[in-house]
Amino acid sequence: MSLERLVLQTQEKFPRYRSRVEIMPLEKGGSERKFYRICAGDESPVILVKYSSQKEENRHYVEIARFLAASDVNVPAIYFHDASEGLIWMQDLGDEDLWSRRGASWTQRRSLYESALFQASRLHIAATRDLPTSGLRLEREFSEQLYLWEQQYFFDNCLRAHFGFEE
Repeated sequence: MSLERLVLQTQEKFPRYRSRVEIMPLEKGGSERKFYRICAGDESPVILVKYSSQKEENRHYVEIARFLAASDVNVPAIYFHDASEGLIWMQDLGDEDLWSRRGASWTQRRSLYESALFQASRLHIAATRDLPTSGLRLEREFSEQLYLWEQQYFFDNCLRAHFGFEE
């Protein structure tokens, strides 16, 4: 789907995004998902996710986000989901993440790490507690085969591609 088509889709769903619309592809993505930041004049930007339904997990992205939000895990708000087109419009939380703050002093980073760990605890306590009654379908369980795939993915995409380490 072209960028122009994504802008038109956004304008159809969000009429306030009619003028001076800019769409910027974001580098972050994965699992056959592409992310775009959409800005229009003075309106708050939104993130548009274009996903492929080839991966099972993509078909459950929105329901997982809503489940996590209901379990008090901080996740971006979902504004609109067009399952037939594989499009999700959601809250833009900005560019700053832990990686972007890696060079800051510990006194500046500490609260960010504490917040991330607090959210991880909510994920593992509240969300895990609520999961059995949620009716939510998750990906296959974490098996030895999946672990080995995840490990190889880390080696290839982080250690080799990003840091330049050899095996």
